[in-house]
Amino acid sequence: MALPDLFKKPSSLASLRPANIQQLGIKQEATDEKPQLLQRLEACLHQAKHAAASLQVHSNSWGAAKLDVDVYRQVFHMFIASMTTYRPLLLRIQQAYDVALQDAAGSAYDYVHLQTELSMMPQRHAEAVAAARAEASARAAAMQDELQHKLQELQQQADQAEAECVQIDEQLHYFQKHILQARRELDQIDTANRRGYKELLDNSSWHLLAQLPGLSSNAPGSHVGKAYRMSS
Repeated sequence: MALPDLFKKPSSLASLRPANIQQLGIKQEATDEKPQLLQRLEACLHQAKHAAASLQVHSNSWGAAKLDVDVYRQVFHMFIASMTTYRPLLLRIQQAYDVALQDAAGSAYDYVHLQTELSMMPQRHAEAVAAARAEASARAAAMQDELQHKLQELQQQADQAEAECVQIDEQLHYFQKHILQARRELDQIDTANRRGYKELLDNSSWHLLAQLPGLSSNAPGSHVGKAYRMSS
């Protein structure tokens, strides 16, 4: 019987199977028993996770995620090391996804850093506002003190100027009073001088000559009489 005809019959492959697996010389393992390599890898994974958990890293932090990835990378590296034929292919696969993981880890770190910065922004904003308010209050207080001091100086200068004005007004009033008194005294002296001069002329001999009848204006002594009449 040809081989293609054999495959055309139902259950034709059953004739090619051994009646008992022991006929092939292969020891059948228990169906519930895991391969030794898988057992070793799971044990290493369990130990690595237990060691990572003992570090008490926050479960939602970027460090915890990176630590978890490192644990699986270590176990996968052990799996690759146990291979012979497929090791070069698996190493290339590992290098390819390591590059992607590094990029993802960098992006995750940047995201975590940005989230941290954003979470600190309200506090930094509040601190900046408080510092600005304190600085503005200090400047306003210093400016107010300076203006108050300047106002006091100007007030003192104004008071001093007002006192000097009052003193000058008093001196001016004093001088005006003495000038009026001096003018009155001068008038009195002038009046007294005129009276004395008149009396002196009235009692002089020239006055008697001026009173004589027939004395011409060209006669000697006539200018004295004229001067006397003009002065009187």
